[in-house]
Amino acid sequence: MPSNAAPRKFRRIATEEAFSIPEVADALREVSRAPGHSLDLMLVKTIYDAQAGEPRAYLRSMLLDLEQQRLRDMDDNGVDVHLLSLTAPGVQMFDADTATELATLANDRLAETISRHPTRFAGLASGQESHLALDFSVKALGVENVLWAIDYPYQPSAPAVQFMDTAPLSDADKAKVYHQNAERVFHIEPATARR
Repeated sequence: MPSNAAPRKFRRIATEEAFSIPEVADALREVSRAPGHSLDLMLVKTIYDAQAGEPRAYLRSMLLDLEQQRLRDMDDNGVDVHLLSLTAPGVQMFDADTATELATLANDRLAETISRHPTRFAGLASGQESHLALDFSVKALGVENVLWAIDYPYQPSAPAVQFMDTAPLSDADKAKVYHQNAERVFHIEPATARR
């Protein structure tokens, strides 16, 4: 907090703050150069294939910086914690093997950064529609700490639903991942209470 700032009344935790790692950024630059007109390609080209000197070129460097300018900016503005999340589109544009490798690398780097700054950063693990990645997350974090997401409109809903419907989890664990964990964490009224 700046030395001339007045004492604050509240702790400030910014949720779902974007980050990336060089390996994901470089792979997305290559993807951005492929033909196509999807929303993902437009987003990726804007961020990862910007030329030096273009106004948007700063986004890539800001996404890659976790411990220098980001921390200075947090300090200058009295932000206590960033809840970090691998920026869209994450690893979803890659084949399963590449996506799993890059998600693991990003999650490891995120964990290392959090361990160096445990009072400044928390994180959301990244993955893709891989039952292997889901199994790893459930075993590493506990099923009570896994949330389901689609990433709409960047990803279609049908494959995400099919992925969870066919996941090798018990119905009780699927219920936790599909809705009960989010209801608990975000204080969402359970559907049964609304009927």
